[in-house]
Amino acid sequence: MKKYYGNYLGIIIQNNDPLARGRVKIFVPHISPTVYKNWNEIPEDKKFKFLGANINSDLNNIYEDLKKILPWSICASPITGEMSTGRLNTKPNYASTSDSSYSEKGGFEKTEFEKIDFNDKTSGKQNVDGIGEKEGNVYEKYRFKVNDAFNSADNNINNVNLNSFDYTPSVYSNKTKGSFAIPSVGAHVWVFFHDGDPLFPVYFAASYGQDDWQQMYGGEAGYDYPGGFENTNEDDNESDLEYYKNKYIINQKGGTIEFINSDYRESIKISGYNGSFKQFALKTNVELAVHDDQKLVLQNQYDTVRGFRNVYTERDLDYIVRGDYYLKTGNLKSEYFKEWKERVQAISEIKQLFELKRAKKIDVGTYLKLTSPLQERQAALGASGGGFGDCPVCKGGREYLVTNNKATSFNPFLSIATAGIGIPLKMILGKMAINKPKMTSIPPTSRCPVCGGTGFSPSSENGNWQPDPRKTLDAYKSQYKSEITKLADIEKKMGLGGNHIIDITKNKVETIGLVMNDFGNIRMDDIGKISNNGVSIDEDGAFVRMKESPMFEYVHVDDLPGGSYSLNVANRFNILVGAGGLSMKSYGSVEVSGTITNVGGEQLNLSSEFETNIQGGKRLSLEADLVSIKNKQGGQVLVDSNFGVNGNAIIKGGLHVDGELSVNHITAPKEYQETEQTQVQGMTLPVPIGIVVACPGGDAPGVPLIVYGNSIPDTIVTYPHSHVFPNLPLNLTKSNKDVRKEAKANENPITNPARPIVNGKK
Repeated sequence: MKKYYGNYLGIIIQNNDPLARGRVKIFVPHISPTVYKNWNEIPEDKKFKFLGANINSDLNNIYEDLKKILPWSICASPITGEMSTGRLNTKPNYASTSDSSYSEKGGFEKTEFEKIDFNDKTSGKQNVDGIGEKEGNVYEKYRFKVNDAFNSADNNINNVNLNSFDYTPSVYSNKTKGSFAIPSVGAHVWVFFHDGDPLFPVYFAASYGQDDWQQMYGGEAGYDYPGGFENTNEDDNESDLEYYKNKYIINQKGGTIEFINSDYRESIKISGYNGSFKQFALKTNVELAVHDDQKLVLQNQYDTVRGFRNVYTERDLDYIVRGDYYLKTGNLKSEYFKEWKERVQAISEIKQLFELKRAKKIDVGTYLKLTSPLQERQAALGASGGGFGDCPVCKGGREYLVTNNKATSFNPFLSIATAGIGIPLKMILGKMAINKPKMTSIPPTSRCPVCGGTGFSPSSENGNWQPDPRKTLDAYKSQYKSEITKLADIEKKMGLGGNHIIDITKNKVETIGLVMNDFGNIRMDDIGKISNNGVSIDEDGAFVRMKESPMFEYVHVDDLPGGSYSLNVANRFNILVGAGGLSMKSYGSVEVSGTITNVGGEQLNLSSEFETNIQGGKRLSLEADLVSIKNKQGGQVLVDSNFGVNGNAIIKGGLHVDGELSVNHITAPKEYQETEQTQVQGMTLPVPIGIVVACPGGDAPGVPLIVYGNSIPDTIVTYPHSHVFPNLPLNLTKSNKDVRKEAKANENPITNPARPIVNGKK
């Protein structure tokens, strides 16, 4: 038999090796051109670039015959990395297919196999042969199959991943190492013959034609086909003389790996059948997922981006965090912020000063800074009390229209005229001075309860205070100018980051905690307190009555393991809510505090189920165009202290005063009242006196009589009589108890009207 010792180009006719050894049948025209019937009888060139009737290949005529008579050709694979069917451990002289090199990791002995824990996914000992495998082999087994967290809606996700279980690797554990590829039918390959025997072919390399190369490189003018850089030294102004061009391609049906070696285009690109690819380019890594993209990391993942990071999601974004979720923005270097604050502190203390030296520094011992630590009040100017102004009460020029009448003493007496009979008796009264109301300044300084007789206001308001020179514009400019450069340097150290800006087109819903904490925050005794609630009248006197009401006490609440939301805002917190409104509700207490707390609105409603307390501290002011205070049950509104009205008071119903009532004037309807009947006894003078005596039963009624008598007491007695006089309406009782009995009607929730005018005895 003729020997063939060279390398020959052939065409693969068949590749379905019945022994699955990677063998193929190759037709080598140079070796067997005349073994087929009538091959040389056809007087024309033979074309057999590829198989297929549609391309008029000459191989179609002998294709089936070649498959019957050609020998199977084995593969000579290139040496790439490990190349063996097993692994040898020289010291124990032990051969194995194990991918674990040591018995303690792989378990070469039976005793080791018996100790295998199949529930331990991190162990390298999962196979039934008791030998070590690649660690990833465990994830190829169905019982250890892994999945991501989006496989079921039970995991509290919004979108279920239909490919959640597609995480099966191909580690080929304990398999032969090397490069494995079976060429396709019609491929052009290079063949040599073992010992020159044409019946023992070996294929080892592929061969491509011009069209094949140009399809991959784009021809001579392709971007990466080698050019003049390596091949010419002529100065022909060709652009490809300036840079190196080359690339390496592995192209398969399932995907392509492309290595571009050209200058300024260096990259590696892995592309899949569907167009998805990953590219590691010179300056940018690019990745495209044509369909879904999923990733499963069974341990930790660290992702560091030194520059900008941008994330765009066309639809929903679903984050599921089973552990803690930390979001830290900025470089978190608190020392720079403290340094900045310390420098601005001096400016802040100046800004907190009053423009005038009117106040003293106040240290209340809390975290609140009510005044600047630099605040001072100017020193007293002699005995005048410093810069305090005049007392606004006794020296403020306030006057009131008042009446100060002063009654004179008078004594009624009888006078008998000496002219004779017929002169009536005359009652002569002393005259009383009448003072009209006039504007009067009240009180005098000596009796002023506000200033205590000093004449100076106890308040710094409207005082005569010196300006503080530290509050001038020039002083501010000097302060900022001295610090602005240093502050800018500190801010550079803080870094550019630190802001967290969220723009949401629609809604944002945050649920913190899985179970609502509705433990009791308070305890209530529905009759636990009794408080003053009005004034009642008893026949022995008026008294303050009391009524029971609920009592509340705080109860310590145990925190749930989750559900707390702590928001520490170091500078400013702004909330703007649209017309939908703002609703804040709690199962426990709610606290809102601040140095000056403002709550405003077109209407303000404060309500509670049981009790509302308002504590005004030093001062409580209620002011409105309409002010109404009403007991919803129609009872009294108790003022549980003294009550002063700086104006007029109108009472629609009754009024009872159990103490002293003092008024300067009373205006009331006229009521005619009659005195009780009275008898007057007297005595005559030593001389005749003409008096008018009414003698209803006498002989001459109404005629004056001349009475003579000695000066003896009680010798003259008049008949009983009374007088009618106008007065303000009165109802006089025999005792205080009777008064209180009559006033009891004022406790009723309905109006107690005034009694009608009744002329007569009182």
